Amino acid sequence: MTIRTIPNNSSLIYSSQELLQLRNNVTKYDSNNIYNEIKVIASSILKHKPTRRKPKYHIPTLITSRVDTQLKDSCNKSNSENLIHIELLESPDFKQNTITTVVDVFQRHDQFLETIRQPTYTSVKLTSSYDISKCLNFTLWNARSLGCKIDSLCASIISNQTDVCLISESWITDKNGTFVDACFKSSISGFSVYHVPRCRRKGGGLAMLSRSNLRVKKNKPDTYTSMEVMDYNIYSGNDLLHIVLIYRPPYSKAHKITVKTFLCEFGSLMESAMTSAGRLIVAGDINIHVDDTNNTEGRQFIDLFTSLGLVQHVVGPTHTIGHTLDLVLTRAEDVCVTNFVIDRSLPSDHASVHFTSTVHRPPLTKIFKEHRSLADLDITSLKVFKMILRDRYGIRAQPFEITFFDQVSNKAYIPSYL
Repeated sequence: MTIRTIPNNSSLIYSSQELLQLRNNVTKYDSNNIYNEIKVIASSILKHKPTRRKPKYHIPTLITSRVDTQLKDSCNKSNSENLIHIELLESPDFKQNTITTVVDVFQRHDQFLETIRQPTYTSVKLTSSYDISKCLNFTLWNARSLGCKIDSLCASIISNQTDVCLISESWITDKNGTFVDACFKSSISGFSVYHVPRCRRKGGGLAMLSRSNLRVKKNKPDTYTSMEVMDYNIYSGNDLLHIVLIYRPPYSKAHKITVKTFLCEFGSLMESAMTSAGRLIVAGDINIHVDDTNNTEGRQFIDLFTSLGLVQHVVGPTHTIGHTLDLVLTRAEDVCVTNFVIDRSLPSDHASVHFTSTVHRPPLTKIFKEHRSLADLDITSLKVFKMILRDRYGIRAQPFEITFFDQVSNKAYIPSYL
């Protein structure tokens, strides 16, 4: 092997095979020039070799909004799948397309901060998945306590696009009613909560969630001993829906009311409801096996609502043990519900019943909100104001933390009551 000397400030001309031979035979040569050459070569190789744990050098990156077909063709099949096409409505005006030095990094970082300080950086068009051309969606569910099931119910409302949710056995009382309302408002927006708690005993209770663009009016039903009743009128544009939600507790030591008493009270309730205006929907947990033809109580109840001109629409078991306990009744001559689906995804021993009415959704209401522009805040004035509160009045403002605002305004804090 021949050793070639290299003048200073010239390119390296060693091949990989020659370097390997030099590494193996480096002890055979005593010349200091050869040792220095090998040292320079090794240092130059290590300088450009990235490590797996901490890469020391930035790779030049190009952010573009166009699709480069040549770039895709030049990549392997596995690498071409990693290419990301980013559509920018308004891109920042950078002088260079690539990052080459550390100075460029800091200059472009300052340009980015100046850009995002502007009140309007990009214009984004927001679209809603709520289709007003469709009809109102309903959900009937026996919750057996809403305490720890609010998040699951809100997720079901969003996924099924429910407009009105009828809940029996909510277990809402006069004491926790305000807390439940606050939980619903923090979990889902655009809905109003109505509930009728049970008095004197635990359990029971009725609740209804309806979209805020629906106008709801409460009716005052009579007092009944065998069942809990919630009576409301829902207005969707010019259409009127008369909703009667019922929960009949089963016979027990704490509730010694027979089915015979319930049939009498249900008949009197329906006599007034049948003559009311609007389309009638009677729903709830009746706790009577209407699907069992051998059940005497079930046959009596079917004969009662059939004689009143009502028809029942739920088909299939709605309880984990079996039997159809949750019912939906309408007038036989004005069937205003369709598309019944029994869903067992919610945490309860009762399945939820989804159905659609023939009444169309009302148009969305416009809400105007005012908010402070963070880009227009004077950080110096806020700091002076904070010092005045502390020095003159002894008030220490508690700061609130906003990561994005801290980065933009250089760790600026704003009093929570501003």
